[in-house]
Amino acid sequence: MQKGSNKSPCKNKYDSYPDAVFIDTGSRWYKKEILFIMRCSILVLVIHLTFAGMLLANRVDGQALQEKVTLSLNKATVAQSLSAIETNSSVKFSVREKLVSSIIKSVTLSARNEPVKNVLDDILAHTGLQYKLVEGYVIIEAIPAPVRIYGKVIDAKTQESLPGVSIKIKNWQGGTLTDINGAFVVTIPTENATLVFSYTGYETAEVAVNKTTQQITVSLK
Repeated sequence: MQKGSNKSPCKNKYDSYPDAVFIDTGSRWYKKEILFIMRCSILVLVIHLTFAGMLLANRVDGQALQEKVTLSLNKATVAQSLSAIETNSSVKFSVREKLVSSIIKSVTLSARNEPVKNVLDDILAHTGLQYKLVEGYVIIEAIPAPVRIYGKVIDAKTQESLPGVSIKIKNWQGGTLTDINGAFVVTIPTENATLVFSYTGYETAEVAVNKTTQQITVSLK
């Protein structure tokens, strides 16, 4: 007589996966909800990667401005000239349309295998516009109006005026000297600058100034 087996006569479909964990929701709606969430997640990921790729594609650095470009402009506007650079190179600009449309300049030039930087310098010359790289983007903006700084230099101990003190703009050319009364006037070419004061027998002093600075008094030790 054959002994009875402990195995169930009906084999469960999960028996082939003894180490797996199964969740039987018992609901078709639940399964559809999970599928919908997965599809949405994939869509969000694709959109994110697409925009990231677009941003990376438009990023440039100093080397990109050395890219060679060939173009010919005949009485073009500044806006048309910038567009021509974008068409003939990988460089893209960030600029307000109202800013460039207000510039009255006719650009005529012929460039053959010229660096983008050189062509851009020619286009923006005498327009009151400048460009700069900000986090990998070429920004076209108005050149800030020069700021005049008035001041006086005195001895920190005696409070007497110091004539002939040298005043220079850090990382920039130009400067001035204090007059017989220790007074000075200096024009900074940007909205922010650092003035360097030097005088024989005294410690050199640096003072940060900006467009809101009207008058300063500097004491040298």
